[in-house]
Amino acid sequence: ACSFSIFTERRIKVSGSVLEKNSLIPQICRVVGRRVEAENVVTLCLELEGGGAWPGSPGQFNMLYAFGFGEVPVSVSQCASDDEPIWHTVRAVGPVSAALCRLQVGSTLGIRGPFGNAWPLDAAENKDVLVIAGGLGLAPMRPVVRHLLTHRELWTCCCPLWVPKP
Repeated sequence: ACSFSIFTERRIKVSGSVLEKNSLIPQICRVVGRRVEAENVVTLCLELEGGGAWPGSPGQFNMLYAFGFGEVPVSVSQCASDDEPIWHTVRAVGPVSAALCRLQVGSTLGIRGPFGNAWPLDAAENKDVLVIAGGLGLAPMRPVVRHLLTHRELWTCCCPLWVPKP
């Protein structure tokens, strides 16, 4: 289930079938959780219709498609796993992102990807790691910080630093 208490308790299952699909063909997913982070900023917890975990690694992004409005690139703010759906944090800055922010639990949208290069976390093993982010820039860094803290034994020092907007 999503970690946010307001999210539903549904979980996705890793089926492996999604990994074999073409990243250019949109898949349909359903909003299973929604959290308002700030004015015009929403985190959507997404589950693929038909099940399966969405592939991806910290640092990558997906194209989210709001039906009738278009698609926009959105960084992953929580990578999917066998016990966690994928999360995307979206700020309403245009018609497509505003449509995504209006989605409610049960709504559907398109997703394709993942795109971009993942953070080379293995290159930082046995080294000090400093992660600095500010404002909404923390959302795409969340998977990196979570990985660093979950695998604490791989780093000599891990220091996430968030700088709030003044």
